[in-house]
Amino acid sequence: ECSPTRDLPDVLLRDGLTERGTELLQWVWTHVLATDWARRERILRADVVARTSRLATQGWAAVVRDLGRDREWVGDGHLRINNYDLPSRVLPDDADLFFVPVNHRARWVGWLLPRRYAVYYPVAGALARVDAGAADGLERLVGRSRARLLVVLESPTSTSGLAATTGLAVGSVGDHLKVLLGAGLVLRRRSGREVLYWRTAVGDALVASGTTQPPLPAG
Repeated sequence: ECSPTRDLPDVLLRDGLTERGTELLQWVWTHVLATDWARRERILRADVVARTSRLATQGWAAVVRDLGRDREWVGDGHLRINNYDLPSRVLPDDADLFFVPVNHRARWVGWLLPRRYAVYYPVAGALARVDAGAADGLERLVGRSRARLLVVLESPTSTSGLAATTGLAVGSVGDHLKVLLGAGLVLRRRSGREVLYWRTAVGDALVASGTTQPPLPAG
């Protein structure tokens, strides 16, 4: 918990701690995040676009349900964030509630009393590694380039983003996407000046199996 009315613990008031903390953050940025930030940022932005679209078509319940195991929109302006038997917190009418995607597996909540609250959640596709490669069976079925695109399209991504991520030419990416669209393996949606693509349920099943197409329904 962090509040303007609450004093910081003594351990955070030691001389030189601010400088050491700043140096640590700079080191983490330089050696951990900076080299991979372009990919991470694309995934974060795509997640926001996808959830905004879902909010417009399906409502808050659909947006919140996969933000965490205990997160649930229960209606009438109520958001459940855990299963503890604790009193509800009523936010002021002028409070800000942020939903913050992060490149991390963890989920948590934070606040700066009295008016700033946030729900942090792992973004879809944040942990997918482009260089992990597609399964051999998937590559044999749809071709190496299309298999790579399907693996990356766990989260909504633009044509230029796919080109930058996979190393394929933009024109080649566009040609492969047309084939994947025609096969029902990906969907697309315009977001401003960009068109975003992502896998369908059939595409998900195909990537998960890696070897064979999902069985056709009987009848």
